Amino acid sequence: MLLRGVIRSYANYGGLEPEDTLLIYNQSRMAHDVGQPRTDRLSPARRVWNERLLLWLWVAGVVVVGGVLMSAVSLLNRPTIERSALSPASETANTLSTGLPFVLTVNATSDTWLRVTIDDQEPQDMVLRAGQSTKWIGRARFVLSIGNARGTHLRLNGRDLTIPQLPQSILRQYTISREMLP
Repeated sequence: MLLRGVIRSYANYGGLEPEDTLLIYNQSRMAHDVGQPRTDRLSPARRVWNERLLLWLWVAGVVVVGGVLMSAVSLLNRPTIERSALSPASETANTLSTGLPFVLTVNATSDTWLRVTIDDQEPQDMVLRAGQSTKWIGRARFVLSIGNARGTHLRLNGRDLTIPQLPQSILRQYTISREMLP
């Protein structure tokens, strides 16, 4: 309704007959509304191609999501140094089985990487930043590889251990055993 009023006003302003202008508008609108029938439907070959593309995209999505889930599960199941080192149950078991706790504390004065094997378990890797420390509890021995031996201090059951100082400051397969206790 409002549009027809605007068309009449413009027709009057332009010196045209308002009713004739509205008739032309209505005819053009009817022709536009009816339009041509759509003939650009997808051909069967194109439809099959689109279905295959969607199938491949779906399969790729399943593979990606599966890979992410598998990675997450493997990360959650992987033992960590902190989890095994700070477990109260393992601390109690170690103390009960040998009578004495066997605790190794590592303090980093500068950044270093460590690989520790506790009592022939799987080796565990970690990075200690300057000022950080960690503690492990074992039964019989620790085998350490240290990336920056000069920036690392070891304590066994509260007593300082002397780390062999090599020219390259990398210490490999250093064994700390119960025999090192006083």
